[in-house]
Amino acid sequence: MKKTLLSVAIILYVAAAGLAQGTCTRHVEASGGFSYCPPAGWVAKDSASGGPYKTFTAPPGSAMVGNMNVKEEATTVSHNDYLAAALKLLLADNPPTGTATKKIVGWTNFETASKTRGSRLTLEVTYGGRLLRTTQYIFDLPGKKLIFTGTALDADKEAAARIFDEVMTSLRLSGR
Repeated sequence: MKKTLLSVAIILYVAAAGLAQGTCTRHVEASGGFSYCPPAGWVAKDSASGGPYKTFTAPPGSAMVGNMNVKEEATTVSHNDYLAAALKLLLADNPPTGTATKKIVGWTNFETASKTRGSRLTLEVTYGGRLLRTTQYIFDLPGKKLIFTGTALDADKEAAARIFDEVMTSLRLSGR
């Protein structure tokens, strides 16, 4: 009986995940060779840093304050060496950013629904007197790394983690 209930639960979960993937409004970044499902209702804006990819922000007046952005970095460094260098840079004293404190909360492997593998790095950051939760998803592409960053108030960390993981699970790379 327990095995049957567990099997039914797993089937329902997989079906729901598949349905969610199939019914989203997919955002396509043709120049970057990828697409994903941004959170429903979030607003697309041009990148504040001048990058080629859209940034998505929680709608004005929503309960959660958050955003997601995408960058790429040209590099042939291995995934693990890249992460080690990124961690060193993130934790270095870097006063021009205005960040007072940074703390690594988690670092795990991550896999999308389309089986693209990468890493998920979660940080606590104090910025402008506010405690933020930042999650970076890093994926290898030929000659570059694709980096998605989701940021929200630490008070929204559970909701933000679900939202950001759902978005990144929906990631599809062209030609894969």
